[in-house]
Amino acid sequence: MDGVKFNDGKSTPDDVAARLRGPEGSKVGIVMERDGKVLDFILTRRPITITSVRSYISEKSGVGKVGVVRIKSFSGTTAVSVQEALKDLKKKGAESFVLDVRGNPGGLLPGGTDTAAIFLEANKPLVFVVDKKGVQDNQLTFQDGSVLDEPLAIVVNGNTASAAEVMTAALKENQRATIVGEKTFGKGIIQTIRQLGYDNGGVAVTVARYETPLHNNINKLGIAVDVQADCNNEDAAVCVPNSVLQKK
Repeated sequence: MDGVKFNDGKSTPDDVAARLRGPEGSKVGIVMERDGKVLDFILTRRPITITSVRSYISEKSGVGKVGVVRIKSFSGTTAVSVQEALKDLKKKGAESFVLDVRGNPGGLLPGGTDTAAIFLEANKPLVFVVDKKGVQDNQLTFQDGSVLDEPLAIVVNGNTASAAEVMTAALKENQRATIVGEKTFGKGIIQTIRQLGYDNGGVAVTVARYETPLHNNINKLGIAVDVQADCNNEDAAVCVPNSVLQKK
């Protein structure tokens, strides 16, 4: 992609998306392989609108109505969308909740932390951001969230990364949610793309790293799950054991 390769097996969808983004009207060259054929495209960047949050009620035998919120990526408005979805699910009778972040490559850090804060009490640690000089930014919840008592599970897989991992770690290490699925990707660094010249490629520069509320560094390690499950079902609630979603 404009001279930057992403076929090393280490790049995340977030890395590719960061390189694809750019000023409206500028162009980016992409070479990809599909069905054994090499395809070459020149794309013109345009604004796009993505619906990153979807919600639904899942009827689970032995549990009742489960509110499921599917988060595809994190932006500055994700937490507001999740809050609205949870309110609607409560009106429909949901008494427990599942956050589905399988395949979520991340996005904006505040989207992940603000979403985690919905489920936490005030003054709970969300994430620590450590820059290259070792300066630490401690991010805490400011006030009580709106969903504090209902059972909560998060379904993850090996492609859950970055801001999605920040949210997952915050809720796991504050003992607010049970993590179900497969160990996450393990992207605990913050990177920015520095252009080498106009439409002439760029370089990814690491500017900081994340630490979880318990000061764990998840980079290249990922987050271990509480309940192992190889689940590809479209309904994330199917992946979660009944015992996790029942009120204690």
